[in-house]
Amino acid sequence: MAFKTITIKNKVYMHLIKEKKSDESFSTLFERLLIKYSPPLKKFYGAWKMTIDEEEKTIRSMKRFRQAFEEDFKKHESSRQ
Repeated sequence: MAFKTITIKNKVYMHLIKEKKSDESFSTLFERLLIKYSPPLKKFYGAWKMTIDEEEKTIRSMKRFRQAFEEDFKKHESSRQ
């Protein structure tokens, strides 16, 4: 398991302590809060009316991103072997 160190203000820390259950780790607290305050994506379905041009640009952009991601993944995977 990877660990990360974060820096927060003392005021934020005190709010988190109040929200945290006694038997709960901070990681579990963060997961719980993220789930609690993340709205379901279904809520936004159909909220943005795209033009055909916007849709085509978005699809092209997603394809470029996926291609770059796959190439980068393959490069890193081959360097690990």
